[in-house]
Amino acid sequence: MSEPAAIPRNDATAPLDALRQRLQLLHVTAGEPSTRTISKRTKSEVSHTTVAQVLRVLPNLRWPQLEHVVKALSGDAKTVSEFHRLWIKTRQIGRAPHGSTPDIDTRQEKTDSDRRNEAWRWHALEPVARELAATGHYRLARALQVQIHDALTSHYTIDDPVLLRARALLAEWTGKAGNHIAARNLFTSLLAAYLRVEGPDHPQTLDTRHSLALWTGNAGDAKAARDQFAALLSDYLRVLGAEHPSTRSTQDNLAQWTERDALRVEGEQED
Repeated sequence: MSEPAAIPRNDATAPLDALRQRLQLLHVTAGEPSTRTISKRTKSEVSHTTVAQVLRVLPNLRWPQLEHVVKALSGDAKTVSEFHRLWIKTRQIGRAPHGSTPDIDTRQEKTDSDRRNEAWRWHALEPVARELAATGHYRLARALQVQIHDALTSHYTIDDPVLLRARALLAEWTGKAGNHIAARNLFTSLLAAYLRVEGPDHPQTLDTRHSLALWTGNAGDAKAARDQFAALLSDYLRVLGAEHPSTRSTQDNLAQWTERDALRVEGEQED
């Protein structure tokens, strides 16, 4: 799928947004420790309520508080220096020339432009989530993808290809993080969307059916997985042909889940 067009930056809020998103990413990659855990790591130099405020990255954020939190999440001097540079840039906010509007009112409702900017910046973090998944950090990848998905829903329509792809990644990493039933349910919902938007023979629809069948089996229903792969194989053969990798993969999965279902039936007969 094509990448969305570049979205103009809102220069007034860009430094705060950059700092906020970088801190959220650091929090995710650190395993999303609770505010109380982070406070303990600072040896109570920062209370857990203050940690929560720091993670929100409001315009009046003080460097000593941010420094303690970053050290608690990373401990790496290079990372601390990076955050100090980002924090310095935020000091420009609220230092408007005499006679102009002072500090940004964070309570003001976000404009469409704000939501568009935020959605694009989060979408730009998707390669980071992919890298986490590629290295086996599925829980971290899923946690980051949840935030990316939530940001995208504020700008893209429910049937937009960008959002559908984000949903697919979220469903996949949910399953690989260990929640097979949730992954099955997410792919069930996603399949309904692809059938509505792209139709039954679109490659993305067929691939979503493949994922649904797989996570249906992993969720404990070998018979349903077998039946889904059998129906899918017929459509792959018709649409893509016998030599297509997706067709061959489906044949392999059909054989695997047919065998698993046979073992299930054999076990039930023995009982």
